[in-house]
Amino acid sequence: MEPFLQRFRRVTYSTNYLPEIDGLRFIAIFLVVVHMHVIHYMDEKFFNDGLITHPYLKALIFEGNFGVYLFFIISDFILELPFAKSYLLH
Repeated sequence: MEPFLQRFRRVTYSTNYLPEIDGLRFIAIFLVVVHMHVIHYMDEKFFNDGLITHPYLKALIFEGNFGVYLFFIISDFILELPFAKSYLLH
């Protein structure tokens, strides 16, 4: 299974690579894409008629714009890492 997953890794030239951040970034992008596609192409009434009843699934679809906030938080974290490293090491 490892060679299959290796194809999805991105090439980095920095030693500061954090794969967990890529995972969080995927979640943020996934939330935005699902939110935009589902909300804009399907009527909200479609979901309120009982087709989707699970509250967490409804929240994922209707509140997917939180992925934008998550993406900005991740970006801020990545931008602040060099400053924090410099401050803590000196």
